[in-house]
Amino acid sequence: MRNSIFFTIIGLFLLAGCVSTQQPTVLNQLQIQIAQLERQLEKKEGEISDLKYQVEGLSAQFEDLEKRSATEEVSFKTEKNKVSSETVQSDERIIRVAVAAEDVQLALKNAGYYTGEIDGKVGIKTKKAVEEFQQGHGLRGDGVVGEKTWSQLKEYLN
Repeated sequence: MRNSIFFTIIGLFLLAGCVSTQQPTVLNQLQIQIAQLERQLEKKEGEISDLKYQVEGLSAQFEDLEKRSATEEVSFKTEKNKVSSETVQSDERIIRVAVAAEDVQLALKNAGYYTGEIDGKVGIKTKKAVEEFQQGHGLRGDGVVGEKTWSQLKEYLN
C-alpha cells in the first residue's frame, strides 16, 4: 500500500510538472512566431524603402529626360529651319520626338495612312493619320508621335 501511495504522489508530481512545462512551450512558440513576423515586417519595410528609392531615382531620370528632350527638340527644329512658328506649336503637341513634320508625313504617306500634301504643317489630317497608323500597329491611338510610334513609323521613310 505504501508503494501505491508513493507512486501516486510521484505520478501527481510528474503530471504537475508536465502541465507547468507545457505553458512555457506554448509561450515559447508564440514568441518564436512573433519574432518571425517581426523579421518579415523588417524585410518588407526594407523592400518598401528600396522601392521608394527606385521611384525617386526614376522620377529624377524622367525629369532629366523631359528637360533633355525639350532641349533637343528645340535645337533640332532650329537647325532644320523648316518649321514655321505656327507649326512649332502644333508639332509640340503631336510630335514629341526629334523629327521633322515632313518626315512624319512622308512616312505616313508611304505606309498608306496619309493622303494630304507633305508640307510640314501638322494639322487634323496628320493627326488622324497618326491615330490610324497607331491603331493599325497595336499602339495606343492617341495621335501623338512619341518614341514607340516613331520607332515603327520611321521604317516607312524609305
